[in-house]
Amino acid sequence: TALTGAGPTALLRPSQSWEGSVVEAPSMIFTAGSYALFYSANNWDNAAYGIRAARCTGPLGPCVKPLAGPLLGSQSGFDGPGGESVFTDTSGHLEMPFHAWLPGAVGYPHSRLLFVRQLEITNGTARLG
Repeated sequence: TALTGAGPTALLRPSQSWEGSVVEAPSMIFTAGSYALFYSANNWDNAAYGIRAARCTGPLGPCVKPLAGPLLGSQSGFDGPGGESVFTDTSGHLEMPFHAWLPGAVGYPHSRLLFVRQLEITNGTARLG
């Protein structure tokens, strides 16, 4: 095996205020005829960290981010979600595992816990169940 192509292709960069100066933790899936690129943004060790999905025309882009805040941000029960992945469960539903802090326990030396939420993608737009 070997890498092919001319090198890495930039797909996203921080461009929205909620993202701070970071986009990271990519996870791309192909479903319903389109590519969805899930990513985390902002600083991992604060409650502003969150998850968003961009629509891409292919694995190398171009990708378009919705002009809104995160798909999943801090809420009752957890703060600063990120590190997402996406899989299909045995019933055929999309699921998104992610990690997050417990409210009031954000940052070192506290631990992040693993959560999972059902995910739907309709007409290229991601929504959490």
